[in-house]
Amino acid sequence: MKLADSTSPPRISLAASHAYPGCPVRVVGIDVRREHACVMVEFADGVTVAGSWIPGRGQGAELHIAAHATARGTAIPAKRWWLAPADDPAEGAGTWRVKRRLA
Repeated sequence: MKLADSTSPPRISLAASHAYPGCPVRVVGIDVRREHACVMVEFADGVTVAGSWIPGRGQGAELHIAAHATARGTAIPAKRWWLAPADDPAEGAGTWRVKRRLA
């Protein structure tokens, strides 16, 4: 995974080809508590799509992911997900998990 630099857009990297509750998520280049950001959402199969990061109250944030197709061609409609920081510090800073689908 490439780290963001000052010219890189904020990135959200998912550890799978699609989002699902429990999926590990790596957040790079975002002030997760304060910043609403347009992000690039990168899936494990190499597909990258547009998304939005919206901080929630307390611990968590909404991730909006645009409609797209997986690398194998499966159509995925636009969806919104609730994310929270990973519970296990061993997963490292910047690691979050998908908690539930919002829409």
